[in-house]
Amino acid sequence: MSTSASTAAFAQDLLETYRQAQAHDPSWQVTVNQYLADQQQERLALGGLLPTVGLSGAINRNRFQSDNPQGNMLLGQPVNSSASTSRQAALAVRQPLFRMDLWQQYQQAKVATSLNDSRFISDQQDFILRVAEAYFEVLRAQNLIATLNAEQTALQRQLNMMQARFKEGVVARTDVSEAAAQYQNAVANRIAGENQVINAQENLAIILGNTPENLAPLSSDFEAVSPVPNQIQAWVDLAKQKNPQLSQARLQYQVAEKNRKIQQSGYYPQLDVVAQTGWNKQTPESLISNNGRSSAIGLELNLPLYRGGRTQTAVTQASYQAIAARDQIDVAERQVTGSVRSSFINLNTDRARIEARQQAMQSSRLVAQSSQAGYDLGLRTMVDVLLAQRNSFAAEQDYINARYDYVLNMLRLKHATGQLDTDALAEINQWLDNSLAGNASVTKPSTDQ
Repeated sequence: MSTSASTAAFAQDLLETYRQAQAHDPSWQVTVNQYLADQQQERLALGGLLPTVGLSGAINRNRFQSDNPQGNMLLGQPVNSSASTSRQAALAVRQPLFRMDLWQQYQQAKVATSLNDSRFISDQQDFILRVAEAYFEVLRAQNLIATLNAEQTALQRQLNMMQARFKEGVVARTDVSEAAAQYQNAVANRIAGENQVINAQENLAIILGNTPENLAPLSSDFEAVSPVPNQIQAWVDLAKQKNPQLSQARLQYQVAEKNRKIQQSGYYPQLDVVAQTGWNKQTPESLISNNGRSSAIGLELNLPLYRGGRTQTAVTQASYQAIAARDQIDVAERQVTGSVRSSFINLNTDRARIEARQQAMQSSRLVAQSSQAGYDLGLRTMVDVLLAQRNSFAAEQDYINARYDYVLNMLRLKHATGQLDTDALAEINQWLDNSLAGNASVTKPSTDQ
């Protein structure tokens, strides 16, 4: 088996590209780690409702210098100074009994966990779409450069033939000039196409860390089908239920409502159970030493009376924020609806365009062949031949673009409805031919005339 055939047998498909992107794309790693970090918020909020235990200790060296030695007697003798060492240790426990602020913060954190899950799902679907778009844009650019190379090669042959006939005195110089102009235009288009291939590969390399040598292309028998169900309202209804961005807007409103209740809790009293036990030891002992163990337990009440109007202002602010979050639901719903409708219409339009472009491509090839034959018989001019060839290659490029537009709009429709997961990616992956490889490198045609 040849090396090229062996390489083609290992063309990297869309699923494999996605797995590689998950492992190597730094922006995706940022998303994953940020999600894991935000998942800790609920546990942190719960900690505020649980008891706190603290252990404290101290050791002090005390020294006393008297200004009146006659007034300080020890065993009948006057004492000018004394020194002692004191040691204390204490264990304190605090358990909130009634803390409306901590309770509402915990309730908000639980909603925030759901919001974080929804945001991660949305980020994951955005990531899938980004990888798939980069993948198919490389394939599109590779397919287009193949037609541009073929066009340049065909026009080069045409130019060589015109130059040979001109030397024989069969054709006029204007025919040669016209062929040369079309050929140079094809060279310019091929150069632009090469840049598109390079840019598309670089965009994919940013995600993957490298550029795969071969990508599995769209299968030659790929067939564009209508979306199922083929009813726009059904997709809109599905998006309203499943779209993660719309879900985020709804959860964000719940978070804002919980924040309003947190601010309102500033009016409520706070009641904690506080228990403490301690041990004290002073050496050497004196008449005023308080050595021994002590314990205490009780309730601690804190009732806010006036805080400069900050609580009322915070409640008002939180209320406006909740209203804004509620209105954002309508904004998100309209945006999602518009995105679904646009993707659905574009998808059906692309499906019709593929069929029309395919027929136009076949017809334009026949016109190009008949124009060449007519020119050989003296019935057509060189301008007619070159125009027919240009239209033929343009029709082929339009057909290629229509195919990839259809695939991308299918991905975008699934993305808008919250259905773009690995299962959806696997379905798209079945449209690829793993036994074939795309043109990873650009081969420049000869420019010898």
